[in-house]
Amino acid sequence: MWISKNPGSDALRRAVVGIAFTACLFAQQEKLASLYQEAQQAVASGNQGLAAEKYEQIVKLAPSIAEAFANLGNAYYSIGKTGQAAAAFRRAAKLKPQLTGPHFFLGVMAFNEHSYETAAKHFASAEKLEPANPLVRAYLGYTDYGLGRYDEAARHLEVAAAGGADPDILYHLSKTYGQLAKKAYGDLHVRFAGSLYDDLAQAHAHEAAHEWEAAAESYQRLSKRMPDNAALRRRLESASAKTANAPPVDAAGNDEIVDASLSLLEAPPSGEKLADRYQELASRVPAFSNTPPSAEAAYRAAETFQSLAYLASLRVLEEDASSCRAHQLKGESLEAAGGNDEAIAEYQKALQAKPELPTLHFAIANIYWKTNRLAQASPELRSELQVDPNNAQALYELGDVLADSGNSVEAERYFLKALQLQPRMPEPHLSLEKIYSARADYPKALQHLQAASTLDPLNSTPHYRMAGIYRKLGRAADAEKEMALFEHLKSAEKR
Repeated sequence: MWISKNPGSDALRRAVVGIAFTACLFAQQEKLASLYQEAQQAVASGNQGLAAEKYEQIVKLAPSIAEAFANLGNAYYSIGKTGQAAAAFRRAAKLKPQLTGPHFFLGVMAFNEHSYETAAKHFASAEKLEPANPLVRAYLGYTDYGLGRYDEAARHLEVAAAGGADPDILYHLSKTYGQLAKKAYGDLHVRFAGSLYDDLAQAHAHEAAHEWEAAAESYQRLSKRMPDNAALRRRLESASAKTANAPPVDAAGNDEIVDASLSLLEAPPSGEKLADRYQELASRVPAFSNTPPSAEAAYRAAETFQSLAYLASLRVLEEDASSCRAHQLKGESLEAAGGNDEAIAEYQKALQAKPELPTLHFAIANIYWKTNRLAQASPELRSELQVDPNNAQALYELGDVLADSGNSVEAERYFLKALQLQPRMPEPHLSLEKIYSARADYPKALQHLQAASTLDPLNSTPHYRMAGIYRKLGRAADAEKEMALFEHLKSAEKR
C-alpha cells in the first residue's frame, strides 16, 4: 500500500489513547514508580531502546498491568522489534480488551505485512472503542482499499478527512474514488453496452486521454442521437479542432450529462469553491450504494466518482503543493500522459520528502521496467523491497529483470515469493513456466501454465505454451485441444 511503516509520533499519540499510565498506579510501590519515571524520561529523550529495557523490568514486577505491556509494545515497535512488539500488544489486549492502542498497533503490523484481513479485524476492534478517532478510521480505509472494498474505504476515509486536511487521507480518497469510477464505468459498459450513456463514457475516456480523433468520432455519433444538445456540439467542435491542430474551441457547457467530470478538468475549482463542489458531490455517493437501475444512473455514478477522484487530488495540491503526496500525484499524472522521465523526476522529489514511503521506488522502477531500461530498474526494485519486503509486484518485476539477465535461480526465488504473497497473480506462473521448460521440467511447467490459465481464463498465451509442451511430450491430442482453445481465445481478443 502507500502508507509509511510507522504512523509517526503525533499520530501515535492520537491513536493510542488509553496506553499511557501514570505513576499514581504505583503510589505504594516505589520501585515501579521509579522505573516508570525512567522509562518516560527515556521516551522523552528519544531513547526507545532504554525505554524498552525499563518496561521489561516493569512487566516482570507487575505482569498483570495491561498498560505496561502496551507501552512495552510501543517501545519495541519504535525500534523495529515487531515480533516482540506484537507479543506485548497481544498480552495487553488480553489483559484489558478495552485499550485501543494494542488493537491499533496489531492492525498496523498486519497491514504492513499486507495481511489485510487480519488488519481489518484489529482496526475494527479499535474503531468500536474509539469510533471518532481519525487515524483508526483512516487505517480502516486503507485496509478496505487493500481488500478491494472501495465503498467501505471511501466511507471510512471521508470520516477521517473530516478531522482535518491530511494529504495522506486525501491522496487515498483520490485513489479510492478512482477505483470506484473504474468499476462503475465497467459496470455501465457490461450492463448497458451500446447505450447512449455507454457511448458518452467512451467519448469522455478518449477525450481525457487526449485521443482527439477517436473523441471526435464518438461525439459525432452521439450528436446524431442528441441533435439538440448544445453542450455536446461544443465537445464535438473542440475535439475536431484539436484533431486538426486548429485553435481550441471553448468546450465548456451547462449540460452536466454531457460535460460531467470533463468540465472540472477544464475549469478546476479552488478554495471555497473546491471544498463546496467536493462536498456537494460527496453527498451524492450514498445514493450509489446499490446497483444503479438505469444507464443514466450508472453513468452519473461513474462520473461522480471520477469527479471526486480529481477533486480529492486538487485538495492535496492545494493543501501543500510541495508535499510528498503532491509530487506523487504529479508523477502519476505525467506518467499517465506518457511523460515518463518527467514522472520519474516528480517521484524522486516525493522520495526526498518521505524516503520511507512504500511504492515510490517501485513507481520509478516500473517506468524503467516497462520501457526496457532493466539495468536502472533493478536497484530501484531492490530499494522498494527494503522499504516493503512484501510488495509482490516488485518481487515479480525484479524476478523478471533477473531472468532476463540469465540468473534463473535467483529469479525463481523471487517469482515464488511473489506467489506466496499474492497467490492470484498469473504473471509469476508464466515466468516460472519459462524457467522450468528451459530445464525440461515439463510437469512443473505445465502446473504453472494451468494455474495461469485458471487465474486469467481469457488469456490465450498459457494454452499456446501448453500445446508446445504437449507436442514435446508426444501428447498430440492434448496439444491439439490446447491449440483449439488458444485460437478461440485469440479470435475473441480481436473482436
